[in-house]
Amino acid sequence: MKGFTLLEILLVIALITVVSVISPPIYTKIVSQTAINSNISTLISVLHKAQSNSLASLYDSVWGVKIENNKFTLFKGNDYSSRDQNFDEPYDSYGNFTTSGDNEIIFPKLNTLNKKYLVVISNDEKTINLNINEFGVIDY
Repeated sequence: MKGFTLLEILLVIALITVVSVISPPIYTKIVSQTAINSNISTLISVLHKAQSNSLASLYDSVWGVKIENNKFTLFKGNDYSSRDQNFDEPYDSYGNFTTSGDNEIIFPKLNTLNKKYLVVISNDEKTINLNINEFGVIDY
C-alpha cells in the first residue's frame, strides 16, 4: 500500500506550524533593522550634500539639514525658519522612526562647524547615535 502514515502527516503539520510561528517576528525584525539602516544612509548622504553645497558656497549661501520624524530636508540658509523654501529638498524615510538630539544641522562655508552635533535615530528594534564633530566628520 502506498501513501503517508498519520504520524508522517502530523510531523509535517507540526513542522509547518513551528516555521510559521517563528518566521513573522524574525521577518519584522529584519525589515525594521533594514529600514533604520536605510534612513541612516539617506541622512548621511543629505548631510554630505549640505556640507558640499556650503563648502562650494553654492548660491553664495550656507546649507543645512532639518531632521524630523520620518523626514529629512536639505535647505539653503542660516537656519530652517528663515530658509529660502525654493531650494528645499525633502527626503522621505523608509518606515517609521523617531529622532532626538540636534534636529537642525548647519554647515558653514568653511569646514569648521560652530559646535558638535548629536542626532539619535531610533525605531522599535534599534537606536543609532550619529555624531558630527567640529570638522564635519560624521561617525555612528
